[in-house]
Amino acid sequence: MASQTHEETQEVLKSMALKRKNPVDSSTGISECFHKVSTSMYVSLAPMFSQKPVAGVKSQHLDPLVTRYFAPAGGVVLAHYNLKLYKRGSEGEGASVMGKFVNESPFTFMWISTDLLVWKPQVGDRLEGYVNMQTPSHIGLLVHDTFNCSIKYANIPEDWVFTPFAETETQTAKKDRVRQSMGYWSDGSGKRVEGKLEFIIKTVHTTNMVYLSGSLVDTYPAQGDSEEPSRKKTKFTEEDPIAEIAEEKAEADDKAEEQRQETVAEAKIAYDSDSAASDDSDSD
Repeated sequence: MASQTHEETQEVLKSMALKRKNPVDSSTGISECFHKVSTSMYVSLAPMFSQKPVAGVKSQHLDPLVTRYFAPAGGVVLAHYNLKLYKRGSEGEGASVMGKFVNESPFTFMWISTDLLVWKPQVGDRLEGYVNMQTPSHIGLLVHDTFNCSIKYANIPEDWVFTPFAETETQTAKKDRVRQSMGYWSDGSGKRVEGKLEFIIKTVHTTNMVYLSGSLVDTYPAQGDSEEPSRKKTKFTEEDPIAEIAEEKAEADDKAEEQRQETVAEAKIAYDSDSAASDDSDSD
């Protein structure tokens, strides 16, 4: 992986900051990703809503957008309000509402306008999330108690160390809110990583529901560099647990094979005995 000097890294970070579209809270340095988006749509209305067009438009077209990524708005729709039905080009007060029928269709077609509350994270934004998963390969964060963010191994500081749970700790962890974790990370000072963490967005995935990939270090890989650095961070106080699990599995497999062979032998003996008894009865 090509190395970057401190100056090059700072230039990359500056360019990322310039590309940000979201404002930053000056007191916290956290990006503000909530936006009001005004939009208009050409929608159809089912006959059952002909007497209640506003309720029909909400039920058919706006409510299904909530908690979904809506490409025209560029983010996740969290709420909608200020719905208006209007004639295209006449949005002022007192404008006549136009519902249009096409051919023999029973559906009504009309223009609407509405305001949307949208969450629009951007690459380079700095956000906060609560730790909800820790494994040797990544840290999982929950942003605004709703959106997931994954911090991969290569984007965790090099001086952080992962400590796996011991067998006794696993049972305790199940009673706590860390049942999805396999252990815990400690920062460079030895402090256990938990609670709220700040991170920088590296990728925004927009398939249906938005989720993020982030970084806990103030670096950004050069274009074309996809190889992850080889670093040893995992700390084992005893023997490698993976090796122990493999050994236990091998022993269990051996015991299972022995039991299977014993069962087959017993079945064969029983079959031979039954066959001998049957031959004796036939001879009589």
